[in-house]
Amino acid sequence: MSIRKPIIIEMTGIFGAGYLPGLFKPLKALLQENFLWIDADKSKGLIANYHVDNEAVRKRDVQRRERITHLIKQVPNLNPEEWNELIAALRWADELFQESLEAYPSNVVFRRGGKLQNYILLRRTQWQEADMNRLQPKLQVFLEASYSAIKQTFEQNQEVRRIIRESPELFCESPERAMELQEEWLQTVKDFPGLIHIKRQQPGKEEFANEEFSKEIINTIIPLLNLFGLKTTLRRKVFISYSRKDEWFADKLDDALNRKNVGVWIDKREILVGDSIIKRIREGIATSHFICAVISSNSINSKWVQEELDMAMNQQIESGEVKVLPLVLESGLPMPSFLVGKLHIDFSKEDFDKCVEDLMRRLKPKK
Repeated sequence: MSIRKPIIIEMTGIFGAGYLPGLFKPLKALLQENFLWIDADKSKGLIANYHVDNEAVRKRDVQRRERITHLIKQVPNLNPEEWNELIAALRWADELFQESLEAYPSNVVFRRGGKLQNYILLRRTQWQEADMNRLQPKLQVFLEASYSAIKQTFEQNQEVRRIIRESPELFCESPERAMELQEEWLQTVKDFPGLIHIKRQQPGKEEFANEEFSKEIINTIIPLLNLFGLKTTLRRKVFISYSRKDEWFADKLDDALNRKNVGVWIDKREILVGDSIIKRIREGIATSHFICAVISSNSINSKWVQEELDMAMNQQIESGEVKVLPLVLESGLPMPSFLVGKLHIDFSKEDFDKCVEDLMRRLKPKK
């Protein structure tokens, strides 16, 4: 599969203020799960990745990483030799980043720090000189957080607490100091050209807060990706409602749709041990554009299939949009009452691949 030159998005914000390395995981997942990119009028799976500079540099050369930290703290009181050393070290970090780009081809790459971070830490002192001949991102994003979000991160996020204990000299010692530092940084970046400023309001459980904040970030970034030449389209997602006795067909359909870059929600993959079954099913239906209802003698007698279709029909009535697509496995069966009159695809009479193509025409996003 061909991969276009990646769009680099550099993100910064104070430690614990809504930007955390853990935030990159939901960002990457949301992009890949919800969007495709268009190449030569064909849709392909969008590939996202991320890079945390501090980790890569520390793994390659711990002493040099500590030296960079020391030099940045001495700005603007560096002598010419130290200044040249700092610029060389920043370029070295770029080289490591470039290596990772070549090793993992991507359409979009999130990078921690970078150009905007240097602008802040160098206090704009000789920043233009330090920025010359370095890898240039397309977007620079500053992530701000409310005090409640900062406080929650410090108090409840175990990974944050561990890192602070291990490297207290690198990070804020309290949410109060983090808030003060954030205000200082905001004053520094307020006139930064092309800055994207996003504020995180979500306190609460860390995973939920990161997920909700990630959605805000993605909604802001997607139109800009299109502006920079990465044309995207929404990935259609379907929920397969079937009887376990028809698992062979559900698996075959799942495989066929995945190969066509359609996102598929199927219980055996999405419901894990310990999950609330009914809650996960509701979530799956709510986040899917369509429900593929596999109609067979097995499914019309299945309590779970009936529950799923009831939920789907309620959502269809509320939204006013078609949600349920009947896929018939056996001809001559009485159709469930709420599906009577609906056009269906009859897999019992037509070739499987042709039926999938008919289904794909319905799944395409409206222009």
